[in-house]
Amino acid sequence: EATSIPSGQSEDVTVHAARSERDEARYVVKEIAELREKNFAYRDMVILCRMNHLCHTYEQALAKAAVPHALITGGSLYERGDVKPLIEYLETLNECASNKRPPEDFLARAASVLAVDARNAVRSREVWSYHLANPGMLEPKKLISDIVDLTGIASPGVDELKELAAAEQGTSLVDFLNRVRLVQELDVAQWNTDVVRVMTVHSAKGLEFPVVFVVDLAEDVFPVTGKISAPKELDEERRLCYVAVTRAQRLLYLLYPKRRRGRIAHPSRFLIEMFKAPA
Repeated sequence: EATSIPSGQSEDVTVHAARSERDEARYVVKEIAELREKNFAYRDMVILCRMNHLCHTYEQALAKAAVPHALITGGSLYERGDVKPLIEYLETLNECASNKRPPEDFLARAASVLAVDARNAVRSREVWSYHLANPGMLEPKKLISDIVDLTGIASPGVDELKELAAAEQGTSLVDFLNRVRLVQELDVAQWNTDVVRVMTVHSAKGLEFPVVFVVDLAEDVFPVTGKISAPKELDEERRLCYVAVTRAQRLLYLLYPKRRRGRIAHPSRFLIEMFKAPA
């Protein structure tokens, strides 16, 4: 029999040992229904999986129960040809400002990301330098507007990005980039739709939710032991687990199945470490 951690609950953290991965998904659906009765919105909740392919079990369970949800797999908004240069510029600005990179380094990278007419070269350097000198004072809406004016980029995708920035007034550049990452698989115009998000832990970096379900906390899944060949890789898995459990603002659910695909499953070493009494 597998090492077992009993189901339990404190005020803020619930641990549940399910019979199987499908039973685990049914438990999540049941808890979502109960949380709705306690006035939580669907958008308050997120299901975090270690890898993309694991999301589908939960997506299917949510669909079967008619729970509105969105599978966040990443890519679309970032990868639109019209929007990608704007996002890359904002990411470059954030990175260079945070790491205090030399201005010339930032200017060179900005020029490689954005297609600017030679006649606007001097003006472009002035605007980029101003952005680098004042990253904390300029809202994303202003940054995007400046770049659109410089480059002349115009498209429905850019308009959606501008609308998102306008709706996020008072938001820092870092928080805005995190928000963009989250909505990249959703229609930006429908960002406020009331749905449960299903996503990978990687996609959730920098984001927080009132209710978080961290699922499939089993060996070979989280951590992915079959792919670990060095201690530093295990350390990275542990850091990723830390990211997962710190996404919760109010309620955290830690779940693992006793059996996966018909075979006995062992609870994640990370889950065991969380509840091991200090020496």
